[in-house]
Amino acid sequence: MYIKRRIYNSAAAILLTLNLLAAQDVVDGKRLFFSGDYQDAIKKLSGKRPSIESLLWLSRATEETGDFQAAIAVFDKIADWTSFVPLLNRMGEVELKRAHYKKAKNLFKQAVTQNANFMPANYNLGKMLYEWGEFDKATDYFNRIIKAFRETPYPDAQLTYFTAKACIYLKRFNDANDLFYDAHKLDKNDWRILVDWGNLFLSKYNFADAQSTYTDALKINPNCIQAKIGIANASVQKNAGIAFKTLEGLLKKHADHKSVLLFAAQLNNLAGKTDLAVQNIESALKKYPQDLELLTVSALISLKRKKQDKFNSTAKQVFAINPQYSTFWAESGDYLAKTYLFTEAVEYYRKALEISPGNNKARGGLGTALSRLARLDEAKIELEKAFKDDAYNIWTGNLLKLFDSYAEYDTISTAHFLIRLHKNDKPVIGAYAAELAEKAYAAYKARYKFEFNFPITIEIFPKHDDFAVRCFGLPGSQVFLGICFGPLVTMNSPRARPVGSFNWQETLWHELAHVIHLTMTDNRIPRWLAEGVAVWETTRAKKSWSMNMELSIIRALRENNIIPLRELNSGFAGDPARVTFSYYQSSLMVEFIYEQFGMQALISLFDAYKNDKHTAIALKNTLDLDDEKFDSEFLTWLQKNYNYSAVHFEFAMQHGKKRPQKNKKDIAGRLAKDSTDFYALLQIGEQKLAQDDSSGIPLLQKTIMLFPEYVAYGNGYWLLANYYFKKQNYQQAAYYLQELTSYDGKNFQANSKLRLAARKLGDKTLEALAYENIMEIYPYDPLLHKNWGDILYEQKKYAAAIREYSIELALKPVDRAGTHYRLARAYFAAANPKLARRHALKSLEIAPMFLPAQEILVQSQKAPK
Repeated sequence: MYIKRRIYNSAAAILLTLNLLAAQDVVDGKRLFFSGDYQDAIKKLSGKRPSIESLLWLSRATEETGDFQAAIAVFDKIADWTSFVPLLNRMGEVELKRAHYKKAKNLFKQAVTQNANFMPANYNLGKMLYEWGEFDKATDYFNRIIKAFRETPYPDAQLTYFTAKACIYLKRFNDANDLFYDAHKLDKNDWRILVDWGNLFLSKYNFADAQSTYTDALKINPNCIQAKIGIANASVQKNAGIAFKTLEGLLKKHADHKSVLLFAAQLNNLAGKTDLAVQNIESALKKYPQDLELLTVSALISLKRKKQDKFNSTAKQVFAINPQYSTFWAESGDYLAKTYLFTEAVEYYRKALEISPGNNKARGGLGTALSRLARLDEAKIELEKAFKDDAYNIWTGNLLKLFDSYAEYDTISTAHFLIRLHKNDKPVIGAYAAELAEKAYAAYKARYKFEFNFPITIEIFPKHDDFAVRCFGLPGSQVFLGICFGPLVTMNSPRARPVGSFNWQETLWHELAHVIHLTMTDNRIPRWLAEGVAVWETTRAKKSWSMNMELSIIRALRENNIIPLRELNSGFAGDPARVTFSYYQSSLMVEFIYEQFGMQALISLFDAYKNDKHTAIALKNTLDLDDEKFDSEFLTWLQKNYNYSAVHFEFAMQHGKKRPQKNKKDIAGRLAKDSTDFYALLQIGEQKLAQDDSSGIPLLQKTIMLFPEYVAYGNGYWLLANYYFKKQNYQQAAYYLQELTSYDGKNFQANSKLRLAARKLGDKTLEALAYENIMEIYPYDPLLHKNWGDILYEQKKYAAAIREYSIELALKPVDRAGTHYRLARAYFAAANPKLARRHALKSLEIAPMFLPAQEILVQSQKAPK
């Protein structure tokens, strides 16, 4: 008896030990899952004594590796797995990932039928019903979760988490945010809570909080693919380079993962890398041919490739799977809006809203697209509806706040433009903007032979963040100065940026060029040609409005880094330096087309793109060149026009704004060996002049002779001008300053010094030139307008003088009496005694004994009425 009992007890102890070991394996497996060590988690959870919990976590760990088939095979270990609700729900989740929608829905229904209180299944079924348009039924399941949460005294992390997700579908976004916070506090190891929380922020365009939340998820699980993709998506608007770097890392480790392939297809398509995008999406669709998200991205790629038939057939396939999938049209609208096809975007957003009036993404997109078509009243109606439905969408809220601020703006109407400016900007830059816009219109009309039947709206913002909100729905985006959407041009006021950081008139001319080609091509022009034409036209209008990137093209030629045409569109995304270079190279391609084939060839290219031709077909039809031949002939043209073989450029010596300091003996030695060493000439010349050694003059003069276009930091013009200015040789200083400003239209400092040198010389013509240049950069100094007005008055250009004195007055000068007098004098000279009297009286109201004003008043009263 004793022996048998002992044997029995030993067996029980062994069984207990095995159960404890199995339980410990589950604990360890879950820990490894949450830390992102999926393979180790799979090993731990793949024990010989499977439990419901071990199988659940084994399936989850396997799914995270991207192997959905293996995640389902897990359940083969239990013959009657359908008896267990958590396993039914888990199987449904994997089938949903595999795009087996009917199977997934049935599994969720089974789970809920067997246990109506199992909240994950309630959520999953509600989500599917919602996405298939059964909104009322879906709401019942979501409300069931919320009821359970309310009735549970101490809800755990899982119930709190699913309640948060249910609140999103019920558009209770504030509650969802609070519940995600609570769920994370209850379980700080579950990175899935943070990923879904980040997704909520991302959907509201709250990129900063999204990035922060995804980053917290990665601190827990460094291998979390969804968090990495989330950070990339939150970064793409401000820094596409981060997104591409993330994609590169993901593809190295997870080249077959469905989520990675989807992200790759989206990003590559957006960047114009359509061949790669096609490879990505086709690879994913081979495994998941019914996946609605994959099919939608495939359709967007077809739009990019101008394959409307393929887009239509994909749409038919999507709606055969889910007739209520309004997301397809909303995403198509978003894509078209990103490619500037706003009229078509409006149509697709409306299709989404016909299926699902509550699709707030489509509603907000519709309002935004209408606003970019300058249909502001219609836009505000849609945006107000979207905001009422979702007050947490930062994009929509920002746009409405901005449009409310238009109460502080005034509008100038010209023959072809409606110019909206802040009331403090209108009296300063309004006249300049109106004159320049009409001048650009006349020049472009003559060259491109077009007729518009709509007014072009120009909006000029005194705050860069307001401009950014108008264009992107969010503040920031420091790269852009202006953006054209077709009938709408938006840009920074000269007040919106640091003084001397840009030339606002150059920006306006550039953006108006976009109006022409966007309209002439129905917004179908490719990015390389659009930016190329705008930069080319701007430089053509005024040499000083050039990008000043000749050195970059010389370097690219010498290092064989000219971007092939077929890759050029993708150059406008990612690395900022490559983006800038793409702008410049594109402008040279346009110049090449113009010189070699004529203006009509350029216009014919517009026609080809308007008719949805691919670049290869457009080039063949208009220039009789294929891509490779175009690249070859363009390269030959570049080598001829940028042949600086007589100059030695040590590109390693380029270093931001300041050149790296080198040992003087080394530099002198280099110069002794090669008298054309450009940077050595600059450095030795600069050093000599700093020591008041005039032998540096011929060295710097040689840099100008060798490479006159060089106007970067420490250029020869600036060094020589400063040297001569200190020597009070204002004639020579003015000469070099004038040369410098003729190349560099953004140089406020050089133009200011040119003005001083001209005054010293008494050269009114040169001084007037300096004022004209300064007004293109920063026209907010009343003294400059007074001085320029005086010169214009002396030159009997009375209308221009009145303009300058009026701006002086708007800027609230100290001597307002003097300004009114000058206006009175100019109006009298312009044969307008009525306004002369008005300003003379205003002058005398301030300074009753001001004799010159009294004299103008008397003269104006005697003048014929």
